Amino acid sequence: MRIREIVELDETTSTQDVAIARARAGDAGGLVVVAGAQTAGRGRGGRVWESPRGVNLYASLLVREALSPDLAHRPMMATAIAALETVRGAGVANARIKWPNDVVVGGRKLAGILAESSVAGGRVEWVVVGVGLNVNWLDIPTDLKGVASSLAIEIGRALALDDVRAQLMSAWERALDVADPYDEWCAGSLPVGERVTVHAGDRVVVGRIAGYDHSGALILERDDGACETLSAGDLVRGA
Repeated sequence: MRIREIVELDETTSTQDVAIARARAGDAGGLVVVAGAQTAGRGRGGRVWESPRGVNLYASLLVREALSPDLAHRPMMATAIAALETVRGAGVANARIKWPNDVVVGGRKLAGILAESSVAGGRVEWVVVGVGLNVNWLDIPTDLKGVASSLAIEIGRALALDDVRAQLMSAWERALDVADPYDEWCAGSLPVGERVTVHAGDRVVVGRIAGYDHSGALILERDDGACETLSAGDLVRGA
């Protein structure tokens, strides 16, 4: 898929809000909204996404394609692949995709991904997938230290935001052109056998990663030997 238009905003509530409004107005796919700062950036599950001005990358892409609901996960997989490629290209070679929607190095988050979609007549009309990528963020709040990091922290120097953005756009186009991103997404994800704890609603499930199914769900081998497929949850490395 080609990126046909980039809307650049100095500040907005959320790039997701703007891209979704454009999708609802009938805009074609290939639209990207980027912002210098977000006043109400959000992550998965309604969480706040810290969006300081001028140090990070905030972008949302509109994919307008008639997809069956069982394929709606593909733009999100492609975005995770693109974010990982960008992070590794910046010099963080040991970064991984952490299920379901983060790019991490060690236990620290470098990027978060959020996908929202519209379904009508049993088909997905459009998907808006956003990425927040921590680039030059050094003044990380105390409550996020040890949880979040940035490219600049990991490689020891600042990067040009325009260069990182250009790399992300190129990686996004490439990943979205892959008919089925599943294998590449799996290859970049936390490996089979890694011990994890998953908070799934009011349950806590402990075990080892046994794999991922084609919808992007986590297959977890619990400590009792049974395998369980989890479609959502918060994963913590280790147990």
